[in-house]
Amino acid sequence: MSKVYHALVACRAGMGSSTLLKIKADQVISENNYPIETEHGNLDSLAFFNGDLIITMSDLSEELKRKKFHMLAELQTLFLSKK
Repeated sequence: MSKVYHALVACRAGMGSSTLLKIKADQVISENNYPIETEHGNLDSLAFFNGDLIITMSDLSEELKRKKFHMLAELQTLFLSKK
């Protein structure tokens, strides 16, 4: 059995945008049979997240990179995989 990766889908507040992004991410993951399980949260969730991948909006990616979070998938990446 192959490794299943764990991803946190996060936005600033963890309310609307991360929920919508999680729906889209789960759709792309399912359609491509990627071995990824997702959970959603906010920036505070990062302190306790012990997974493999952070999926976020492009406006947060630069901020997280500056804070040394290097495993990022931006919203554009999910849409590009559909083309």
